[in-house]
Amino acid sequence: MNVRERFREVMNFNPSVRSLKWEFGYWGETINNWYAQGLPRQHYPEVETRITTPTSTLYSYAWSNKGKGVSRLHNGLPVMAGGLYWPTQGFPLDFDVKAHFQMDYTQVMVDVNLLWDPMFEPVMVEEDAEQLTYVDIDGVKRTFLKETATIPTSVEWPITDRASWEKLKAERLNLKNISSRFPQNWPELVKQYKNRDYPLAVGG
Repeated sequence: MNVRERFREVMNFNPSVRSLKWEFGYWGETINNWYAQGLPRQHYPEVETRITTPTSTLYSYAWSNKGKGVSRLHNGLPVMAGGLYWPTQGFPLDFDVKAHFQMDYTQVMVDVNLLWDPMFEPVMVEEDAEQLTYVDIDGVKRTFLKETATIPTSVEWPITDRASWEKLKAERLNLKNISSRFPQNWPELVKQYKNRDYPLAVGG
């Protein structure tokens, strides 16, 4: 029984089927400690630098501050482990803990832009040794503290009054080009979704 079939059976209250073995996730510091303590390192959690949609890659600009393929994750970076849909918010996905404890593969989120279209271009506003201030792909200005490296703190929003809402709605929340809301690798994703053996979620 694959993960998708097991999920369906559990959701239909089949008492003869075991529940899914998922964790919510782990802090980057925890993962790094486990590797140092002997966890086999076969597939280090990868920080994605490519921007696809606000749902999947929000905060990616901050998380990739160290770059893709880094040898050590940010301490406060959440690493997803199945209990929450993935991809989401630029969080990398765990494979090694899952393999070591024979846990189930994650549930997956359909990667479609359900927010602003076009997205905002990430812009670095200010950076020093302690923090990074930038405008994210949802138009929100955020501050990322490099030492603790947890989820960036929002400090300014693109909507401040009725006029800014109307302007943003007209420019970035319309039906002018639905196809632009899909990531460039959408045809490849569709093939994966059609042949999946994992639960697929739709949301925003």
